[in-house]
Amino acid sequence: MFKEQYPDSIHVSFYPYTYVRVMAMKGKLYKKQDYDKLLKMQGSDIAAYLENSDYKEDILALGKTYAGYTLVERALYSNLIRNMQKLLRICSPEMNYLLRAYLFRHDVYNVKTILRGKAASQKNADVEALLLPFGTFSDKKLSVLLSSESMSSVLLKAGFTDREFADALAYYEKEKSLLAVENFLDKAYYTFLFSFLTKLAGEHQLFKELLQTEIDVLNVKLLLRLKKQGIAQQDMVSFFFSGGSLFSLSKLHTLAVKDFAGIVQALSQTSLHAVVHVHQDALLQQDLKGFEKGLDVWHLQKAILLLHQFPLSVDTLLGYMFAKEIEMRNLRVLVKGKQFGLAAEFLEGQLVLG
Repeated sequence: MFKEQYPDSIHVSFYPYTYVRVMAMKGKLYKKQDYDKLLKMQGSDIAAYLENSDYKEDILALGKTYAGYTLVERALYSNLIRNMQKLLRICSPEMNYLLRAYLFRHDVYNVKTILRGKAASQKNADVEALLLPFGTFSDKKLSVLLSSESMSSVLLKAGFTDREFADALAYYEKEKSLLAVENFLDKAYYTFLFSFLTKLAGEHQLFKELLQTEIDVLNVKLLLRLKKQGIAQQDMVSFFFSGGSLFSLSKLHTLAVKDFAGIVQALSQTSLHAVVHVHQDALLQQDLKGFEKGLDVWHLQKAILLLHQFPLSVDTLLGYMFAKEIEMRNLRVLVKGKQFGLAAEFLEGQLVLG
């Protein structure tokens, strides 16, 4: 799956033309005052508001088929795809390597979604509605994966070999859990990305720091989930990812020895202390849902801070992509919350704002 051929050294120059275009696109991103207004609206009003912004083309194109919340959600997908395609057009071939490497994350998400659908015996149409069509896989490729009869077939058609996923699939057959398969996919992705980084000439600190933060969040989630499931410490070790900045593998091994309450106490002494404090009571009851959402918000907020530290480099491009994805995530949270009647105060707390 991650077997594209790259030059031994990729010199990613950031051309003034591209910088100007990306900054113009960045200027269209929603700001806090936009979200303040949207929090007070309902489906049709939200669609009308989006129509007066960068989403106009998408709203108008889809408005003949959809309405209300469905129209808004479809327009969000359409807009993100359109903007990613625009980036690919205005960037140099070398920068396209960087873009595609980043977009592989959506392919991984889609493969996981299809595998979950297979495990739950869901209909293909229901699974297809959950896919995010802004990775590198074409609609035809996703359709081929969806129509595959087995998990093994999905992974083979995604580009992996039997030998690569044999152990993970054996774990699924024994435990009826996708934990090892999803862990295999994530490790393949991050291994590829760190290898790709070594081919980039020059400094790309933002890219590296974003990856390290993602890995820290993944490791903390894994640590707590595995401990909750009662997985033995020696078995937990194989699931962790290397490359994080807050938690080295040795630190994770030390934490894995502790009981659940001990892990929570140890995490409260790290830079995650604020997130732990908010969700401590639930955590001590081994309820992870709120804490994991809090971790995601912490991760995205940290990413926004990083984006402001690298304003005049090739990382501006990566920064825009990440910020655009955060915008789509915010709008999806807001739209889904409105659809289910959640309070504006609660939804405001779920938004990630710069």
